Amino acid sequence: MRLPRVHGSRLQDRIVGFFAVLLIAVQLASFFFIRYAIEQTAQNTLREELRVGSRVFQRLLRQNSQQLVEATSVLTYDFGFREAIATRDRETILSALRNHAARIKASGMAVVGLDGVVVADTLAEANAGTPYAHPDLIERAAQVGRTSAIRVIQTKPYQIVVVPVLAPLPIAWVSMAYIIDDNTARDLQQLSSSDVSFVAIGAGGEPDVLATTVPRSRREALLESMPLIVRDGRDGIAVDVGGEDYEVLATPLEDAANMKLYSVLQRAVSVGIAPYRALQIALLFIAGVSLGLTFWGAIRIARRISKPVTQLAGAAREIARGNYGVRVAAGGSDEIAELAQAFDGMARGLAERDNMRDVLGKVASGEVVAKLLRGEIELGGQELDATVMFTDIR
Repeated sequence: MRLPRVHGSRLQDRIVGFFAVLLIAVQLASFFFIRYAIEQTAQNTLREELRVGSRVFQRLLRQNSQQLVEATSVLTYDFGFREAIATRDRETILSALRNHAARIKASGMAVVGLDGVVVADTLAEANAGTPYAHPDLIERAAQVGRTSAIRVIQTKPYQIVVVPVLAPLPIAWVSMAYIIDDNTARDLQQLSSSDVSFVAIGAGGEPDVLATTVPRSRREALLESMPLIVRDGRDGIAVDVGGEDYEVLATPLEDAANMKLYSVLQRAVSVGIAPYRALQIALLFIAGVSLGLTFWGAIRIARRISKPVTQLAGAAREIARGNYGVRVAAGGSDEIAELAQAFDGMARGLAERDNMRDVLGKVASGEVVAKLLRGEIELGGQELDATVMFTDIR
C-alpha cells in the first residue's frame, strides 16, 4: 500500500503513520471478510434449520392427522353415539356431537348421511339438510375407510377427519373439524423453533394469513412479502419483513383441495447471528490490542531510527561551524550504529586534515598545501636548473 507523501512531516510520524494505516487496512479487511463469512454461514445454517423444521413440521401434521383419525374412529364405535345417529333426531344427534367434540377437543363435528346430505353440524347448524361441502373426502373415506385433509371453512383453515359410522355396515359419516389457529401455530412453533404461519393464496393471487405466530405489528409487512415468499421460498429465501431480515421457507400443504395453502416458517437472521456475536467482539478486541501494540512498537522503532538521525544532523551542523570535536553516541551493532561510527571517523579525518593544513600553511604557500593534500605533489623533490636573483638584500 502506497502512503501519500506528506511534505514537511517528521520521519518518526511517517513511520508510525505507515504502520498504523497498514494495520488498520489489514484489520478492516480481515474483519469485514470474517463478518461476511459469519453472515453467510449463519444464513446457510438458518436455511438448513428451516428445511429440517419444515420436514419435522410436515411429519407432525401427518402424525396429528393420524391421531385425530384414530380418536374419531374410537368415538364412532360408541354404542350410545351410534344409537343417537340411528334415531335421526336432529337435537339428539347435536347433543351427542357436542359431547363427543368436547371430549376430544374438536372445533366442530357433523354427521353426514349416506346420501351426502348433512344431518347435523355443530360448527354451522344451518348446514343441516344441505349437501356436505367436501364430498371428495367422503368418496376417499369410502375407498380407504377413513381420511383426513385440510380445508378452509369460513376463511379459517381446519383439519377435517371423515370416518364411517358402522353398525356393522356404514349408516352415516362423521366429519370432525379441528381449527388451525394462532394457538395451533404456537404449539408448532415450540417444536420447530421458528415462527409459523398458515397462508392461503386466493384465485386472484392475493395472500391471506390464516394463522401465525408473528406479532401483529409485523403481520402487514409479512403479508406484503408473501407473494415473493410463496413464489421463490420453496428452498428458502431472505426477506426484509418490517425492517428486519428473515430467512423464510414456504411449503405447500398437502391435500388442501383447490385452495393454495402454505405453511411458512421464518426465523430472524439476527437470531442466527447471535451465537457469532461473541466471535465478532473477540475479533474487535484482538484488533484493538493489535493496533495498540503496533502503535507502541512503531513509535519505539521510529524513535530508534529518528533519534540517531537527528543527532547526526545536529553533529553535521556543528562540523559545518568548524567544531570537529562533536561525536554521535549510538549503541548497538545495527546500520544506525555503523553510520554513527562512520560519521565519527569522518569528523576525526576532517579535524586531522585541518590540523595538517594549518601546520603546512606555516612553511608553504596555500597552493602548495592544497596540492599536497590532494596528492598532486610527490615527496622526494625535483632537480631543476634555475636562476635566482636576490635584490635589496640587507
